[in-house]
Amino acid sequence: MLESERETFVHYLRSGAYKPSSIRSYSNYVSALLNVATKSGWVAPLFEVSKEWRNVWNVADAPSSRQIIRFAVKLGKKPNSLSEDDLTAWRLDSHHFLSADVASPLPELVDNCI
Repeated sequence: MLESERETFVHYLRSGAYKPSSIRSYSNYVSALLNVATKSGWVAPLFEVSKEWRNVWNVADAPSSRQIIRFAVKLGKKPNSLSEDDLTAWRLDSHHFLSADVASPLPELVDNCI
């Protein structure tokens, strides 16, 4: 989970009231933990972007958009079936890493790639 949520966590820290030094420290702690885990034999699971999502993934540069794509793939959703309810479920599942009032650019990206 740490590996897959790192981008979103750092984005969350940057959007809050955290100083750059705190963000660096938290990022370093995550990296150190992942390094120890890797040295102990842990292998991060690879995320395979499905054919349906590949075009959207390639243009999605916001961490939140990639997290939503991962969530959608986990649910078995295709780009043309992703709904506002799915985005709400992602917000709830992401444990407030991204505030619900922050709009994701993903819906527009999906529309442009379909």
